[in-house]
Amino acid sequence: MHSPQRSYNLGILVIFGLSVMTHSAQSSPLNPGLYSNNTTTFITTTTNVDSVSLGVGTNNSLIVTNGGKIINGTSVSIGYETNSVNNSIVVTGSNSSFINNTYTQLGYYGSGNMLIISNGASYVSPQALTVGGYGSSNFVIVSGVGSTLSADASYGSITLQGTGLGNSLTIANNGKVNANSITVGARSVLNIGTYQSNDLAGIPNVASISTTTAGIYSAVLNFNQANTLTLTSAISGNGKINQLGSGTTILSASNSFSGATYVSAGTMLINGSSANNTVTVASGGTLGGIGKLGDVTIQGGGTLSTTNNYGPFFVNSLTLASNAAIKLSVSGTNTTQFDSITAAGAIALGGSLYINMSGSYNSTNKPGLFQIFTTGAGITGNFSSVTLAGSYVGSMDYYSNNNTWQIWSALGPAPYYANLNLNTGVLTVVPEPSTCVLVGLGALAFLIRFSSRKDSLG
Repeated sequence: MHSPQRSYNLGILVIFGLSVMTHSAQSSPLNPGLYSNNTTTFITTTTNVDSVSLGVGTNNSLIVTNGGKIINGTSVSIGYETNSVNNSIVVTGSNSSFINNTYTQLGYYGSGNMLIISNGASYVSPQALTVGGYGSSNFVIVSGVGSTLSADASYGSITLQGTGLGNSLTIANNGKVNANSITVGARSVLNIGTYQSNDLAGIPNVASISTTTAGIYSAVLNFNQANTLTLTSAISGNGKINQLGSGTTILSASNSFSGATYVSAGTMLINGSSANNTVTVASGGTLGGIGKLGDVTIQGGGTLSTTNNYGPFFVNSLTLASNAAIKLSVSGTNTTQFDSITAAGAIALGGSLYINMSGSYNSTNKPGLFQIFTTGAGITGNFSSVTLAGSYVGSMDYYSNNNTWQIWSALGPAPYYANLNLNTGVLTVVPEPSTCVLVGLGALAFLIRFSSRKDSLG
């Protein structure tokens, strides 16, 4: 039994339920799968059309491949009706392209409809691409080097919207989305890298990403990648951000985002301002950067690491669980040469503190003073351990009588004494004279004393 087909005024050759597009001399509507199910149309040449409407049925596909090109004079609709389910447009392969003149609507009433751009193909929708409406689980995937989804850079938008659940956009494996903005609705998801796959990031080349909430529902922005991504887009709204992949995400823009961020794996570096962003770091996750954040909680097994950023990391408050970790670096006494944590509110200590010391202060024999914790509402709690590494090495001991961690050690450029005062948040490192210097000073004192005695004897 053959799959049902419709004929179009486009020069289509129908072979056993498979439509193969040949040359088109005139523009007409392209409506594959209109009131039909299980149809497949391939476009392998340049084809000019007035409009494209795919699927008022189920499981209909329009595939642009092998260098095929659709040039569309108006808009594209995929899975618009309620009974439009699992319909797809696939643009795949280098030199394959789909160029629209206005906008694209994916799955307004329908569900499970999709737009896939892969393997170096391109899709252009200058005004807008809108995913969802009343339908659910409609999705767009842009994946592969050279694969691009483009709207106008000055006004074009990508919008994930509607009352349906799970409408999404995935940008993965160096695929790119070019637009002015991406809006993620309260029930929708933007994935950087494929969800639960830990593959490579795609590139959202947009000025802004906005997120919304509606009741119990929140827009979700997932970073799933295994590599490093620097995001320059400004993030706004009050949705949810998840760091899920093993890679690193660097947020460098000034963000007005006021939702919640969860770091469950990999590393998130926040180098821009996100002062209303509440961040929770779970076991296996790492938070760092030199930016500004809201309330930060490091759970057991999580890490706060500002290592080698050399500058203040601003938070509203900081809470460290009993088996959390915090890592700082020091290379000099200038404030741009050591890491520090500045909290407008309270700092609640816990877990382990690791300080990498790469500086040497023996040349001046003066103490190094480092304000590594500054707080507007006091420091409470304590660390379970404090360890120095690098130039100065050793495990510090806690003295409860003055609430300090201290160490005397010969493991450094010179013997040294270090003190971390939890009342003030100041780390002091004092190089002490070496053994040779002490022996030399002792010998000099003996000679001076012997000479004086000789003189007195005349």
